[in-house]
Amino acid sequence: MADLSVTVSDTITVSGRKFGAERTHTISGVNNVVHGFVDIPNASYFNLLAFDSSASQGFQELTNGSLKYLRITNTDGTHPIFVSWGTNTGAGSPPHDLTNQEIPAGCSFVLFADDNDTASSFTVTQNNLYRIALRATGGTAVADIFLASA
Repeated sequence: MADLSVTVSDTITVSGRKFGAERTHTISGVNNVVHGFVDIPNASYFNLLAFDSSASQGFQELTNGSLKYLRITNTDGTHPIFVSWGTNTGAGSPPHDLTNQEIPAGCSFVLFADDNDTASSFTVTQNNLYRIALRATGGTAVADIFLASA
């Protein structure tokens, strides 16, 4: 097992005055790391991560409880990417509790799964994720994916 160290920093100077902060967080228990670039199709969802055998496998399939950290960076200079979260609450056919988060061109979305019990307006735990899917709008985009799991 290894420890993943994630540092987030921001700095800005406004009217000669500097502002900013830096936070480093260590995530322990990492056994697997996947890093790669993925073409995200325009107007249709691509399953990035599947947590349930009934979900169409995409970039990576994981068991519930194993996701530790996920970074999705939209490398496109123009088109946004949307990340869609779905759960499997056991009632009817999943995905349930769908929510979408826009990742503007050039920006990143980060999930510290070992700390995160909620995403957007629904409760997400490591044991009820069904899938995480991505789609672009306005044209195909490329995402830089960094994933750490147990």
